[in-house]
Formats: sequence, structure tokens, C-alpha cells
Amino acid sequence: MRRFLILILVSSLVSCGPSGSHPQEGGSGAVPGRTGAGSVPDLREAATMSLPGCPLSAAAGLGQVWIVLGCHPSRLRGRDSSLVRIDSSSGELYGQGGTGFSPDALTIAADSVWVAGWDGRHNLVKRLDPVSGQLEATYRLEVPATDLAGTDSGIWALTISGKGEREVSLLWLDPSRPGGVSRLPIQDLPRLPPRSFWASGGFAAGGGSVWVLLHRAPTSHNQILVRVDEAMRRVTGTTTTDRTSGVAAEPEGLWIGLQDGVIKVDAESMQTETIKGPSMEPFRADAAGIWFIAGRGRRRRGLVGIFDPRRSEIVSSLEEPTISSLVGLDPVFDSRSNTIWVLAGIGEGKATRITA
Repeated sequence: MRRFLILILVSSLVSCGPSGSHPQEGGSGAVPGRTGAGSVPDLREAATMSLPGCPLSAAAGLGQVWIVLGCHPSRLRGRDSSLVRIDSSSGELYGQGGTGFSPDALTIAADSVWVAGWDGRHNLVKRLDPVSGQLEATYRLEVPATDLAGTDSGIWALTISGKGEREVSLLWLDPSRPGGVSRLPIQDLPRLPPRSFWASGGFAAGGGSVWVLLHRAPTSHNQILVRVDEAMRRVTGTTTTDRTSGVAAEPEGLWIGLQDGVIKVDAESMQTETIKGPSMEPFRADAAGIWFIAGRGRRRRGLVGIFDPRRSEIVSSLEEPTISSLVGLDPVFDSRSNTIWVLAGIGEGKATRITA
């Protein structure tokens, strides 16, 4: 599914990208410690733009949104894909065109853009300069990266490989050592029943933790949540969940969405607490509350909102009709411009910018 070279991607981004100095990522504001109330943003839809393809993966940060696009629903996993970026403030589109590289996952961290994919011979993660799009470093992986998550200290790649039960591992990519990759296998997972395999139900990093939510495909039942201590780079806790959707990390732990509220997982004890509320899929957590979407894949209008777990109520919300056509993609948030980007559509993609 991956047949081209990264060189075309780099040349297209160099020719199409915006000029300027190398950006530095800004902070997200108050630390999400839940000890004091943060100001509640007023969510407003700023604009909706068409994309030259359907979005497959996305990441936001450094005042930009980077998106992997596919051109046809029957070819969603790589071929005819493009890597584009949008200026979060102006909405201007850059880097449009065939990449020649088949990217699968994105993240923005450590002042760089990280792209996982296949160059026709190897599974790779490419580190790109966010201004010029030029290649900064290449990390070679033994197996494909299912997802990426980044922090200031490094990039984490989730891999699920092998036949039968499938082996689950985390790879740590060292930004200070180009090409440096360390492997952390996730061991002692329960034995799977016949014709089942592990699949990712959520992957997040933040607050010194890396979180992996696994489920026994083809169903989404019997989920296992794994916490990895980022500093020690080892598994420090596991717990089980069921029928959850969406994850958002914060320093104290992790929030997981339910059909009737959210689950809070404490990072130290791995104890869980269920808080009743509306059906939601979290994608961000901070002092203002839990940022979520609702209504994915349903006929009714979708919703972007902020839920206050202390008051068990929605404190800010905005109806967003494109959420009903989301297929697997979560919204992305750029802290520099304080914008949420909802990416939706198959065939004709759309990007909706929401100001917060």
C-alpha cells in the first residue's frame, strides 16, 4: 500500500510551504490540575473549507494543522495520498499535491512534524521541519507504526504486529539522536480467543504517561488500558474497561468516554471513577474541562463541547453537522491559535475551524 518516495513530499512542501522563522510551540494555558476553575472558552465556528481528498490522519500544533489525504474511498490506506498543511489562523492551505510517500500517522512535538509511513522498502518515521518541510531525520522501524504520540522528551510509536494474537509494542524515538529507536514490548496481555486480535482503541501521551487502550478486534469489548511511565520507559499499570470511546490525557491521569459519561483513570493508582454525563468522546483535557465530540456516525447533528466533571454538566458547546460523517478521526487542537479542527468526509473532505 505504500509505494513512493519521501523525496517528492519534501520537494512539494519546500515549494509550497510558508516562509518564516522556525516556530516554537506555545503552552496551553492553565495546568489541568482540577484544583481551580479555568475560564470556559466560547466555542464558535469560524470557517469550513473543502479539502482535495478525504482526511486519513491529522495533527495540530505550532500554529499549523497537518493532514494526510486520500483521493478515493477504495484507496484509503496510502495510494494517491497527499500531505497538506493549513495555517491555523488564516486557514490558508499549503503543500497540496501527491507526496510520493505513503504516510499513515502524524504527530507534532519537539518543534517538529513526525510522519510515519512506507517508502517502498522500509517502515519509517520522518522528522520534518514545520516551516520548510525539509527532512531533518529518518527513523527506521521493523514493523509499521499504527499511531504516533509526542511529548517534549520524545516520540512514541505504537506497533501491533505478527500473526494470531499479534504482538503489541511501543517504540521510543529519541529527538536528540537521529535514528535512535528503543523498543518496549507490552507483555502479559490476556490470551485471545480464536480469530481475534489486538487493535488500538486509543493512544495518548502527556503528564509523564503514555496510555494505550487495546481492544479485542473485531469487537470493541473487553478493553485493556496500559500505562507506561515515560521517564522510566516501562509499564507501570493496567486496568480493564468496556465499550469506551475516545481518550484525553492530563497530568493526573486519563479521561475515557462512555455512552453515559466519562471514566477518570488515576495515573498513580490506576483506580477508576465513573462520572455520569452525556455520551461523549474526549479528545483534550485541561483546566476548562473535558473537550469532546458527540454524534459521530449518526443522523442527528454532531456536537463539540466542554464537559465540567466537577459539576457533571456541559459548560460550552457548539453544534457541528460534519461530525456525523466522521470515520475514525478525532478533532485536533492547536494551542497557539486556540482552534479546534474537525476533519470529516469521504471523497470530498472538509475541515471546519472552531475558535475557542
